[in-house]
Amino acid sequence: MRVFSKAAAGAFVGKCFASLLIAICVALGFGPEQWASFLLGDLSGYLGRVLARIGFLALGFTTFAFLARPWIERRRRTNQNFRGHPIGWKWSGWKISNSDQRFSGLQFTGKNVTKEDLVKLHDIFITSLINGVKLSPMVLLGGEMIRPDETNPIVPQAEFMIVADFPNNEMLTEDEFLSLWGKISIKTHTGKLHYAVSFDEPTIRASFARFHSDPEPTPPTPYVTRSR
Repeated sequence: MRVFSKAAAGAFVGKCFASLLIAICVALGFGPEQWASFLLGDLSGYLGRVLARIGFLALGFTTFAFLARPWIERRRRTNQNFRGHPIGWKWSGWKISNSDQRFSGLQFTGKNVTKEDLVKLHDIFITSLINGVKLSPMVLLGGEMIRPDETNPIVPQAEFMIVADFPNNEMLTEDEFLSLWGKISIKTHTGKLHYAVSFDEPTIRASFARFHSDPEPTPPTPYVTRSR
C-alpha cells in the first residue's frame, strides 16, 4: 500500500510539474514540434521514434525500481538466510551432549516465508547427501516434541524449530559430523507440495566457527501452536 501511495503521489507531482513546464514552453513559442526537432535532430523519423520509446521504457523501469526498492529490501531482510518456499529453512546447529561436547543430533529453524498464506505441515525429512541416512525430525514446541502434522497451520512469518537425533544414539565429533553430515537435504511435505532444499559443507563448516559465539537477539515473531 505504501508503494502504491508513493507511486500515485509521484505520478501526480510529475504531471503537475510537466504541465507547468509545457505551459511555460508553449507560452515562449517552444512547443512539442520544436522539442522533437531539438532533441532528435535528424533522427525524427523511424529511428528517432524507436529511441524515444527506449528512453521512456528505461525511465519507467528506473522509476519502478526506485519505488519498489524499499519493499524488496524489507522482504530480503525479513527472510534473510531462509531457503525454500513456502516454508524456508535455516541451519541452527546441533544437539550437543553436555558430558563430552559431542554432537547427538541436528537442529533447523523453519519459517513460513509467505506474506498471507497459512501452511500446513505434513512431513519433514532430513537426509545426509553423503551416505543417504534419513531422519524424521520433531517440532520443538514449548519444551515438548511433537510431530510436524500435529501443528496447526503455520501463520505467515512464524518461526519454529525442528530437532532430529542421530540413529542409534550416535555421539559424533566435529570431524565425524562433517564426514557423515557435511551435506544435508531437507524435504518438506505441505499437502500436495513436496520440495527440498540443501545445505552444503561450506555452510555447515562456517557454523562451527560460530559455535561458541552468543546468538544475536532477534525480535519477537508469530509462533506455532499445536492442533487439538
